[in-house]
Amino acid sequence: MDNATSQVVDYEGVLWLGLHFGLAWATYAQWIMVFIMDLIRIGVRKLKFSESGMYQLADDAKSLSKIPQHLAIMTEDDAGLQDLANMVVWTALLGISCVTIHNRNGMKPDVFSHFVKICQRRKAEMKLLLQINIHNEFWAKSCTAAGCDVLISSVKCSRHNIVEASRVLCRKIQDGSLRASDINLDVVNESVRGPLPEPDLAINFGGYPSLHGFNPWDMRLTEIITAQSTKNISYPQFFDVLKQFSSTKQRFGK
Repeated sequence: MDNATSQVVDYEGVLWLGLHFGLAWATYAQWIMVFIMDLIRIGVRKLKFSESGMYQLADDAKSLSKIPQHLAIMTEDDAGLQDLANMVVWTALLGISCVTIHNRNGMKPDVFSHFVKICQRRKAEMKLLLQINIHNEFWAKSCTAAGCDVLISSVKCSRHNIVEASRVLCRKIQDGSLRASDINLDVVNESVRGPLPEPDLAINFGGYPSLHGFNPWDMRLTEIITAQSTKNISYPQFFDVLKQFSSTKQRFGK
């Protein structure tokens, strides 16, 4: 009787062990299939994009009811230069004339130089004829009509603009060209931002609500959309954000 009971226990143990391994291998197989399917989807997207190139982007731009004139890309410090360069070229091809790339620390001179080279290489690969002007920190506060201006911004840059605007207003009061009583919100905004328009759209990368140190007074009417990460961002993912902005109805407080 004891031998029969022990044999049943042994069989149950083997059965449960086999079931456990079977479920584990099924789970691993599922993960492997998902990984393979993701690779296939990425490959197909890249193939389609490389085949259609800028013609696809031109058609995509026509499908949007509105395109931002000024796009702000707010990122964390670990954003990849290749991913940022891709978005710069995409925005230029879609007809966006001004792009601000902002994070708290900005770009060091050597990183900025490398970023410019990557943008130039991607521009050549896409056979983009439009001029892309890239400014690092303390940039000119205007966008050129012919081409795309890329403005690299940081918290330091924002502080510099405020200090410089204060100095300009003080000089105007000192030389008599402006009275202290004439200073209002519009005058301060014009001094800080200049002719550069507020961003129509700001993409917040990071997966959580944050301005990453971007001046909130420069985003009074800006539509802010949160995305997960810039890492390996694809054109369809980027274009989905623009489609979301295109379908948004801004009531401006009405």
